[in-house]
Amino acid sequence: MRALLLSAALAALPSLAVAEEWHVVLGFFDHEPGGWDDAILDQGQQLEADLKACNLSPFWDWAMKFDGYNDGGRGTVFIVYSPTSLTQSEAETMLEAAAPCVPEAYVQSMNYAGE
Repeated sequence: MRALLLSAALAALPSLAVAEEWHVVLGFFDHEPGGWDDAILDQGQQLEADLKACNLSPFWDWAMKFDGYNDGGRGTVFIVYSPTSLTQSEAETMLEAAAPCVPEAYVQSMNYAGE
């Protein structure tokens, strides 16, 4: 019986998909993996000041933590902070809100691995 249940569970695994996460990308700061410096902090603080006028906040983390962001394992990605995962439609709405403050922002599908 256990073998039958295990076989059924394993057969269902390929059908389980990771939910697609969408983000509003504000920018990218290229640097060596793990190479954090004051320039990154300055860029984040500038984005925070820019987004404040749009009532949004930035979030940034190592690019390698964003599956789907083609960075070669380098750098830091800056996105618009959202407390929950966004659908494509929600991200596009957020992009409209961010565009007046950060015109080069764009929407991209990528999953965040987190801490």
